[in-house]
Amino acid sequence: MQLVQDLFQLDVKKTTRHIIDFITKKTDELRRDGCVVALSGGLDSTTVLALCVQALGNDKVTALFLPERQGGRDTQRFAMMASSHFNVTMKTINITKICRALGTYDFILGRLPTDEARIKLAKKFMHSSGRHAFVEAAVGRPDYLIGHCMASYNSKHRVRCIVAYKYAEEHNLLVAGSAHKSEDLVGLFVKNGVDDNADIMPLKNFFRSHILQIAREIGVPDAICNRTPNPETIPGIDDKYQDFLGIPGEKLDIILHQLENGRKPDEISGTVSLDTSTIEEIRDLVAATAHMRNHSMAPELLS
Repeated sequence: MQLVQDLFQLDVKKTTRHIIDFITKKTDELRRDGCVVALSGGLDSTTVLALCVQALGNDKVTALFLPERQGGRDTQRFAMMASSHFNVTMKTINITKICRALGTYDFILGRLPTDEARIKLAKKFMHSSGRHAFVEAAVGRPDYLIGHCMASYNSKHRVRCIVAYKYAEEHNLLVAGSAHKSEDLVGLFVKNGVDDNADIMPLKNFFRSHILQIAREIGVPDAICNRTPNPETIPGIDDKYQDFLGIPGEKLDIILHQLENGRKPDEISGTVSLDTSTIEEIRDLVAATAHMRNHSMAPELLS
């Protein structure tokens, strides 16, 4: 979309240099011997991996691959592609036993015998009654099934966060996370999960439309740049923007950018060819998920 190019155009060389300098500076300030990146093989974590390699050298960067038994089929292939492409050691720690001990797989999807059955049921459930389960949970209206689904999904990311920090502390490494603005503003991340907690978040203030430019600048393989944004921990979700929110990622970026710059939903509607009510839902979702961007709420001191 031409509008995406116009709104999100970066001085990509200058921006990339700025991020690389930030990673180098923070690693030195915290007196770490390098960094670790929880790698999924998706655009975000691969871009962070590449930036860390440019900042510190491939010998000081570890890719941490944290699979579990319900994970996406292609995840390992893309993670291996990314680590090999940037000549980084990939350490694999399977978190299935931890998740099982937590009861993560007690949810109904975990009891189905095949991937095909889990995918079929998940797709039917996520779009039942025309609603999106993620939105229902995010705004505090989950029913029993949605609540248990999100608890199961979220626990995997929180386990990954614990494992990443344990590994980092054992090896005196800095944890580099892969959060970015597009997901943050709509709460499309797991609070206190591996995509929320890190020592540094090099892409935190960038929209996904920015990240694609940075990724291509630093040589992320086209096969990874062209992947759909797939969370991989929920069966049947091929594109989290489309499947959770019903909006393509490019249009979501435009909506968020325009809301941030003070434009009203009815002004944005024609720009992205969506109903005003859809823009209003995104605006309300940004407000409803603000607590996720504030790790611990506390009362003000009384005067």
